[in-house]
Amino acid sequence: MRIDLVGTPNFRDFGAQKSTVKGQTIGAGRLFRAGHLSELTAPDIECVRALELTHLFDLRRISEQSQYPNSAGVVESIPCVLPLPIAPGHQHGALEALAEFASSPNDSHEFMCAIYREFARSHSATFRAMFASLLNHDAPNLLVHCAAGKDRTGFA
Repeated sequence: MRIDLVGTPNFRDFGAQKSTVKGQTIGAGRLFRAGHLSELTAPDIECVRALELTHLFDLRRISEQSQYPNSAGVVESIPCVLPLPIAPGHQHGALEALAEFASSPNDSHEFMCAIYREFARSHSATFRAMFASLLNHDAPNLLVHCAAGKDRTGFA
């Protein structure tokens, strides 16, 4: 379910989404995804704080985190804030592959599949750190975000 915030794109609650082959669902108000958090308005910050998040995983590149820092009003309210930078398209020749896959929608789909394979191969330590942090908490409410809240966040 989309949560309309003025200062960030693509903020969503993944509650009620099927999460397993067995058809179990994620509880509402537990797992959120979003784009950058650097331009949140005061009402946006109040809304995010009301979610009582326990974990914030920032998947943006270090340069993105430096240039557009998370809103302090949100970060100070979350006990576990982990910067886990992922730089999509920089390993395994992914940028070169873009030129090869740019000619049609089907080719674009193949390119995105290549990017997702890269996430798994090149950033397994990042995802391991994220899940290890979650295992140390009884009932985490978490927000995963990157710059746009799409590919890196969706993969996580």
